[in-house]
This record gives sequence, C-alpha cells and structure tokens, in this order.
Amino acid sequence: MNEAVRTNSFKGKDKTLLIDEELIRFDDKEIERSKVSGIRYWISAIEFYKFPVGRKYHIGLRTENEQIDIILKSYFGVGNAYFIDLCSRILDEIWEPVIAQIMNPAVDLLIAGEEVQFGHCTLSKDGVLITKNNTITKKQLLISWADLNYQKNYDRLTLNSKSDHRLWKNLYFGESWNIEILMALLDWITIEDGLQEIQKKENNFNQHGT
Repeated sequence: MNEAVRTNSFKGKDKTLLIDEELIRFDDKEIERSKVSGIRYWISAIEFYKFPVGRKYHIGLRTENEQIDIILKSYFGVGNAYFIDLCSRILDEIWEPVIAQIMNPAVDLLIAGEEVQFGHCTLSKDGVLITKNNTITKKQLLISWADLNYQKNYDRLTLNSKSDHRLWKNLYFGESWNIEILMALLDWITIEDGLQEIQKKENNFNQHGT
C-alpha cells in the first residue's frame, strides 16, 4: 500500500501513506513493523457545541520510541464511504500481523507463569489485577478467572467481578493501547481453554516437587 490519502472531507493537501513488509509511514513519521508493540483503533463523534457534525477515525501504532497516529475526519457525512474503505484497507494490511506479534509473546509469558500487563490491568494465572484510582489512593485488586465478567461496548472494554459490583474497570479504546489484544487473550483464557495451558505448568511443577 503506497498512496496519497485524504484526511478530511474538505479539500486539502493529501498525505502519503506507505505500508509494506518492513515499514509503516504516514506523512513525515515512520516506524518498523517488526517493532510495533502497541495498536489501537476507534471511531468517535466530532461535535460542535454538543451537536454531532462528523466522525473521526483514529488508527494508532507505536514502538518503544516512536508513534504514528492516522487520523481521518468526515464532516456531515461527506466522504464517509471513502474513509470507511480506507480504514478497512489499512486494517487489512496491519491488523492480523501486528496482533499476532504482540499476542503470541504474551501467551508464551502466561504459559511460562509470568504476568502480562495491559494498561491498568495485569493478567496472571490467578486472574486479572486491576488498578483503581481515586483522588487520594491507588489500589490494585484481583478478579479471579472464575469471577471475571467482561464486555465490549461502543467505546470501551468493561471488566467486572460477578460477585462484587464495586469491583470493575473501564478501558477506553481511545485512551488504552492493545485493548483488542487483551480481549483476544481473555477469550483464549476463559473460552478456548487457555487457562488449562497456563495452569498446566504449575501443576507439573507441583507434581515434581512432591
């Protein structure tokens, strides 16, 4: 993919977008695909005095030292079809390879008995450790795998305890990185028997230790 793309409904200078096997370049920023460690994608409303006037499409990619934000704006529905198609083609190019290169090492770490952190959440063999902030203190609270419920909403992923309604966490797509990967990991652990894989190492260790 190597083309000049529009970034809003109105005429303006197009920006160069290049996505190949090695690089992702947008406008004057460039990152190596193999070093991408964070991805996020969301659509939000553009408002004028609280009235919706358009949509903003946001694709973010980052490495340890660099970050690219591809932001496309459609006003009053003008160009919606173009921007939807453009976002779809960009995601077709990068989504699955980037998800795999971030998720696979996370799976390996969990199976090895290590912890994996996604924003304000930490995954381990015991469950999800969430960080709750208030004006005075910061607390880390554990939701066990058996007690975990999670749901994808329009603009966020919600994690909560089945047994304690006070224990919950919202992760917003526009503020947090790798939420789609976190959801895939949660599905793998809770639906696809990933928890058995994680606990297998501990069970083997206990058997050898006795």
